Amino acid sequence: MPDLETLSARAATVPRDRESLRRLAQSAQRVVVLRAGLGAPLEAWAREFHAHSAQSHEPLSLLNAQALAREELSGAPYESVRRGRVALLEPQRAPESIQMRFAQRLERWRRTGVGAPRVLALFSGEPQSACPALLEALDGLSVRIAPLAQRPADIAAHARAHLEALGASPERLSAAAQSVLKNLPWSGGERELELWLERALLLAGDGELLEEHVAPPSLNTCATVQAAPSELQRVADRRLASLEESWIRRVLAEQGGNVSRCAEVLGIHRSTLHAKLRALGVR
Repeated sequence: MPDLETLSARAATVPRDRESLRRLAQSAQRVVVLRAGLGAPLEAWAREFHAHSAQSHEPLSLLNAQALAREELSGAPYESVRRGRVALLEPQRAPESIQMRFAQRLERWRRTGVGAPRVLALFSGEPQSACPALLEALDGLSVRIAPLAQRPADIAAHARAHLEALGASPERLSAAAQSVLKNLPWSGGERELELWLERALLLAGDGELLEEHVAPPSLNTCATVQAAPSELQRVADRRLASLEESWIRRVLAEQGGNVSRCAEVLGIHRSTLHAKLRALGVR
């Protein structure tokens, strides 16, 4: 089974920022594979890739594993995107029979070339469970996206965009806070950054997001808070606990109940996640 890194002689390109991804979208390749770390916003990247491509005026079909299965079993699959693009979001999570059907369809599209959509396949983490036939069919431009920690320009941009999505002004993010965010490891990718920002908003209230709101708490700070917690701190703790529960449930659902993958996205040890799940009554 070939590794995606070796599927193409053109696989060495590693976009370091969103601008590189936009330039890549202008490639004439009909099949492009993007590999990203856990927690990456695959759907957002697919939309951005398509928006900066020559086919931006054509339809884009975003298909996760479930949607891919429905499309493959429909009466007229991919009819609406014949001149557009199909974006597969982690297709390795679809049943193997569905992966094989799509692989065969992609090979037919390659042979005929007429009326066939372009294909963008996005993988979060290593696509080890993808069937060999699908990996063979995805022979095109294969690119690994650098981890978020190696894309400092994207950290600030994503942080500001997420604040805006939450209804908060991006201008509330101070320069000092941005500097702290750019130096954190972000093993859970963009999703971890989003959770961290939501925590920071709780701590900042209606004020500016400062360095102390986004910096990891020190042991001395923790000891002070535990010794004399204020009512505001107790309220913030309760809100953070509720936020953490919602976030864990959301990520667990996104990962199909896979505790190991969920722990990787959250950036915590699997045993720690198991303990949290038991405390939440999640089995």
